Amino acid sequence: MALPQITLNSKRQAWGSISAEIDGLPTIRNFTEISYGHRVNAEPELGTGRVATNWQPGVYETDPSKLKGFKANVGELKAALALKAGDKSISDVFFTMTIKFKPQDTDPPSVVVLHGCRLLESTNSHAAGPDNLQTEVSIKPTWIEEDGLTLLPLSEILGG
Repeated sequence: MALPQITLNSKRQAWGSISAEIDGLPTIRNFTEISYGHRVNAEPELGTGRVATNWQPGVYETDPSKLKGFKANVGELKAALALKAGDKSISDVFFTMTIKFKPQDTDPPSVVVLHGCRLLESTNSHAAGPDNLQTEVSIKPTWIEEDGLTLLPLSEILGG
C-alpha cells in the first residue's frame, strides 16, 4: 500500500496527512492539500542617527489558508461544523487543523497545527478527467504552531 501524499504550501511531500479536529467530534482525515502562512510585523525603534536600537514586539498575523480535499471529506468537515454550530452559521465554529508530513522519506516527521480556525469560503471546481471532484475551502487560523514553535508571542498564547 502506498503511503499517503499531500501538498503543503505548493510542494509535494513524500508522506503526509491533514486532519481537522473539532472539539468533541471524530477527527476528519484525508484532505489532500493545504497552504498557510504567518508573520510578525515588527518595527525597529530608531535611536540617534536613525540606527535601530531595539525592535517593537510587533503584531502577529496569519494569512487565510487554503484547504483542499475530496468533496466527501470537505462535506464531512462542513457537516461536523454544522453539528457544532446548531442554529448558527458554520463559519462561527472554531476548529484545529493538524498537518503531519515528511518532505522526504529520510526526514523526521514534522507537525504543523493551525489553532482556532474558522471557515471563510468554499469553492468547487468541476473538470472532466479521471480525478475525483475536489473542493477548496478558505480557513483563517488564529495562530500557527510548527513543530512546537510559533511566531506568536507567548504572552498572547497565555493571555498575559
